[in-house]
Amino acid sequence: MTVTLTAGRAPLLGARLLVLWAVAVLVWWGFAFFPTPPGHESWIAAAQFACFGSLPGGLPAVQGWMMLTLAPLMMLVSLLVAFQAELREALPALRHSRGWCTLALAIACLGAVELGFAAVRVTRAVRVANTSFSPSLTGALPESYPRAADLVAPFALVDQRGREVTAAAFDGRPTVLSFVFAHCTTVCPALIQTLARSSRELGGEAQVVIVTLDPWRDTPATLAPTMAGWPLPEDARLLSGPPDAVARWLDEMGVARERDLKSGDVTHVPLVMVLDAQGRIAYRFNNPPADWVVEGVRRARQRP
Repeated sequence: MTVTLTAGRAPLLGARLLVLWAVAVLVWWGFAFFPTPPGHESWIAAAQFACFGSLPGGLPAVQGWMMLTLAPLMMLVSLLVAFQAELREALPALRHSRGWCTLALAIACLGAVELGFAAVRVTRAVRVANTSFSPSLTGALPESYPRAADLVAPFALVDQRGREVTAAAFDGRPTVLSFVFAHCTTVCPALIQTLARSSRELGGEAQVVIVTLDPWRDTPATLAPTMAGWPLPEDARLLSGPPDAVARWLDEMGVARERDLKSGDVTHVPLVMVLDAQGRIAYRFNNPPADWVVEGVRRARQRP
């Protein structure tokens, strides 16, 4: 049934309904793309996942895009059915009203802000997609492979023996530093095997330190049984701590990752860092073979 009003009030009601619809659409899309820090829990991130799902990188899942398009469309169709006459009369009135033009400009500005939100999400998704699943490198480590001397960001975490570990633990001998999590079934098992093979070949030339990407589940109490199931040397360390502290340090170290709020799994770079005996980051490798790790350690023992 179509609702009708007097001729004077009909255009005003129709105009208000159109504005209400436009604002509702902007709020809906703004909520979907409002940027939240990667890997951090928040009520906004949880609500976004519940409404729109999430792909690696934070973009909405298929059902999320359906919600973003179908909900506004159904709302508009409902308004057209219920207020057909009012909406038809509102359009000419809007074209000749300065107030409505100002309101339209404000809505357009809000839309531009939301495009910025979406750009942040798209940029993050592209970064994760480009770094998460790189093929394994082959051949010998090139002589020209760049060497750095970057300092490790300060931290204070806990290992599987309950001991506090800080950046001072990296002083004294080279370190092979990597980032995995216990529930990982994709790149982590292969990365652990790479670390194990390189450790066997190196003997005691370097220590192995692993930092969890999932401190929510890899708590200090679970580290010992996790390490017992990995074929790593006895002096290897697995580190965890308060989720906020771990996430903040991973950000400072430039470890790209994206956490699925529903499953808890983390899409991440199969990253290995080789530190020299002074605790400086000499090499960064993305999914390296064991030979690269071994050669990186041996080069790190030499002065640059």
